Amino acid sequence: MSMPRLQQHTQGLFGEPLAANGFALVDDAETWAYVLPTSDGSQLYVRIKVSLDPRDRPWSVGVRIGEGSLAYPEVDWNGLPLWVLVKARTGSIPNYSFGSEREIPAARAAAAADLFLHAGDFLRGDLTTFRSERAKLNQSREPYVVHRGQSHAAPQATSESLDLKRRYSVE
Repeated sequence: MSMPRLQQHTQGLFGEPLAANGFALVDDAETWAYVLPTSDGSQLYVRIKVSLDPRDRPWSVGVRIGEGSLAYPEVDWNGLPLWVLVKARTGSIPNYSFGSEREIPAARAAAAADLFLHAGDFLRGDLTTFRSERAKLNQSREPYVVHRGQSHAAPQATSESLDLKRRYSVE
């Protein structure tokens, strides 16, 4: 599938319904990112990535929802993969992987259906379930650490990472 056709189909599945909820497409080099500014000056986002890199087998459609900046490292802490919400609601982890290019439409359609079914409250601005699941996920994560070369000193967590972990580990 050509990239323009892939982009057109992905924007049709995700972009039009997201636009109906106030989200707008922004330029993001690796993904399709849709953002919705919030009244407190922050933003909600939905990032969609279709992996076709031969080193990323099995290929997959990745959907991540979040609240805040799309910049690293905050983006690693302020959101969560869609499958986390789906699992919280259904008890099972969905599969958006595909083995060949002809399977891309089905994987994208499944991810889009799950986004609008299981993250509809998030898309409408109700962040209760999203924040609860994000807090659970981040509470179990370790902060990023810095290793100091050949030193025998223990690795140290970065202050920025500790701050992000604290901020996004509460509901």
